[in-house]
Amino acid sequence: MISVHPGLIFFVGALVLPLLKQRSLKQALLLLIPAAAFLSLLNVPVGEHWVYNFLGYDFIFGRVDRLSLCFGYVFVLVTFLGMVYALHVKDTAQHVAALFHAGAALGVTFAGDLISLFLFL
Repeated sequence: MISVHPGLIFFVGALVLPLLKQRSLKQALLLLIPAAAFLSLLNVPVGEHWVYNFLGYDFIFGRVDRLSLCFGYVFVLVTFLGMVYALHVKDTAQHVAALFHAGAALGVTFAGDLISLFLFL
């Protein structure tokens, strides 16, 4: 079973967050996004995933090995702890920036080729 790229979960969450008006819903989403990314990481087997061919070039958005999984777990855990710490912040733009940064960090961690690495950087 191949799951969703954990970085994509952060990107989608960052786009949805400004649409919510209630602060309690935003806070719940801030904690659910890293939790969903962690569950996604638990379901990713070792190997190459999320490979897309464009003009004869394979973009590999997920080259997963045990070391990249370890770093992925660390990034998601640190993001969760950062979101817990930042629940009191009322500026949604800061939360969105943090979620994009976390998604990009996971994208770089699992990038399987040089072009996808630069896309996430």
